[in-house]
Amino acid sequence: MRSEILADAQRGQQDAVGALSDALTAIELGKDAYVCSLSQRREYLAVALTSYQRFKHQRLYDPAISSPDVTKSGTAREMKVACIAMGQAYQAHLRDWPISRITEEWDAYRTAVRLAGSRLRRQLLAEAARINALIDTGAL
Repeated sequence: MRSEILADAQRGQQDAVGALSDALTAIELGKDAYVCSLSQRREYLAVALTSYQRFKHQRLYDPAISSPDVTKSGTAREMKVACIAMGQAYQAHLRDWPISRITEEWDAYRTAVRLAGSRLRRQLLAEAARINALIDTGAL
């Protein structure tokens, strides 16, 4: 069962990082090309991130939080809080950058996307190592 959960976690992470990489690559296409596909790119990234977040909460964090092992439970709780904060930061980015603002402030938007994307990628990669450790400890 642990190998199945680990494989599902790795697949979810790969999908999320892949969607993020696509978004970061697309920003280099230029304003017109980027803006034309913005809705589809945002939806693609949101679906990948939401799906991965739902998996982590239901299959990893919530079961580990229920563990009688206080260390495992605490680790899972910390990871869940960080995951929720990451999702809220992404939602705030979307609210801060409606299409009208993107077209008016393209250079600032590109910088904001690069920074947000870099933070999100770092967190996803750091989280992956902690997820592997959580699974390996038998917390699930």
